[in-house]
Parts: sequence; structure tokens; C-alpha cells
Amino acid sequence: MIYPASFKHKIVKEDNVNIILRCDAKSIEDINVWVAEVGRLNCIHWNVRSSIQNGQRIKGSKKFVCQHSAFQKPSALANQKGLSKIAECPASLKAVIKLDTVSIRKKDPLIKVFTLYN
Repeated sequence: MIYPASFKHKIVKEDNVNIILRCDAKSIEDINVWVAEVGRLNCIHWNVRSSIQNGQRIKGSKKFVCQHSAFQKPSALANQKGLSKIAECPASLKAVIKLDTVSIRKKDPLIKVFTLYN
């Protein structure tokens, strides 16, 4: 996967199925820009599945699914006209913006790293 150069990022964990990546996105708008750039670079269109704004422990969160996932699409049996392009793609992306508080900065060393970039 190709990541946007406009954001600083660090891969925390990577295996055959999942990638945990941290970047310097500070708001929901930054998440939207990052996901749009990732989609453009990797030829994937992401649809928003769920969103949380202004939580108690996080600033915001968005979950994206691939446009070819089976989310909110008719089943193969119900697709009588054959118009739906259901590929049942399992790709998903979850973006979380953490609150920037003193206690979170003490527990999370990567928040310190990304504040040095600014």
C-alpha cells in the first residue's frame, strides 16, 4: 500500500492481514484528506460506514469500507437486474483521532513524536 507524503506516518504493526499505522492527522478533516489521498494513490474508493464525533475519550473516529464490499448492497439472490458490483471486498479502514491531554501524552509515546513535526 502506498501512503500519502503530505502526512508523517509510522507503521506500528504489520502482518499479512492488518496494518496499524499512526500519522499526524489532527482532525476529522485531516482524516478525510488522508483517506482521499490513500484512495487516489492505491485506486480504491472508500465509503464511510460509521462516524463518531467529539467522544469523551477520542476527538473523533471514522470507519471506511471498500466500495466493493457487501455493506448495504443486495445479496446475490436479490440482485435480479445484475447492476450491483458486489465483490464482497473485506478491506476496511478505521481512523481514530485521540484527545491530546497530559495523561494521554504520558501513556502514548507516538503523540510526542508527531507533535515534534509541527
